[in-house]
Amino acid sequence: MNPNVTIIILNWNGWQDTIECLESVFQNDYPNYNVIVVDNDSTDDSINRIKKYCSNRTNNPSRINNPDTKVSEYEEKYFNSIHLDVEEEKNTNKSIILKNSKNYGYAKGNNIGMKFALKFFNPDYILLLNNDTIVDKDFLKELIKAVEKHEMVGIFAPKILNANDPDIIDSAGHIFSWGRIVDRGSEKVDKNQYDAKTEVIGAKGAACLYKCEMLESIGLFKEDLVTLYEDAELSWRANKNSWKAIYVPKSIIYHKIGRSIKKEDSKLLYFQRLGIKNITLTVKEYGTLDQKMLFIFVFLNLIISYTILACLINYREFIRFMRKTE
Repeated sequence: MNPNVTIIILNWNGWQDTIECLESVFQNDYPNYNVIVVDNDSTDDSINRIKKYCSNRTNNPSRINNPDTKVSEYEEKYFNSIHLDVEEEKNTNKSIILKNSKNYGYAKGNNIGMKFALKFFNPDYILLLNNDTIVDKDFLKELIKAVEKHEMVGIFAPKILNANDPDIIDSAGHIFSWGRIVDRGSEKVDKNQYDAKTEVIGAKGAACLYKCEMLESIGLFKEDLVTLYEDAELSWRANKNSWKAIYVPKSIIYHKIGRSIKKEDSKLLYFQRLGIKNITLTVKEYGTLDQKMLFIFVFLNLIISYTILACLINYREFIRFMRKTE
């Protein structure tokens, strides 16, 4: 018996990365899964590009590991009136494209995909993947092996490596550090120090497997967080509700870090401010007194760093202005 898994990939103006991610997913060795691509109102022809890719792949008999896949497309405004054949959905791998009417950000965008999956596919597990990830062919099979051994666990975290430098770790699961949740091993050289399966607090949203029973019990992402730290908040909430998380090092994901955040000064400042706000709200809601005291220390350092960065950016803007007026 292979548990049914729905894989959700959120896209916004990133069809090249999304297609590369899909290609790696379709090469994986696990047989029982569906794919939902949620498009957050892209303006770069993503929908047509992704549909064309899926259609060409499905209709090309020469492709290796070609899945028996039906590609369907639905617009957000019609979600409540959709009627799917449940038995057909269970017996056929599907590639679904959901078209959102606006860019909702990471939390609500993924929530729309998860709600659709829970309503129509009734999966045992939901796997979230950033569109800028590439998966190892055994990644899902290894996660399901861990599922079979840990039935009471709600979150399964793969080993996420930096796609630009696979010797560098992006995340080996969520842990507590200095009063907040962080990615274990982030930016460290991979020397096999995180090759043991172990209990963690949760999983990074770039690649994580959630048990649907847990999601239906504690809820989905908090949409007011928009993006940044919404995955950590869910990990912490699950932990507070007695759900365990397991890190599965044999499940490998490669993450093109930073693709979703372009390097303009204004956008960096926005994400830094949003990240600080989201972390602070989460620690305030779930943290113990000791965790809150530790975080206050870290928070003061973050404020100092943010202030210095803002001053540097404003100084650069001032220099640009002066040069234009010369």
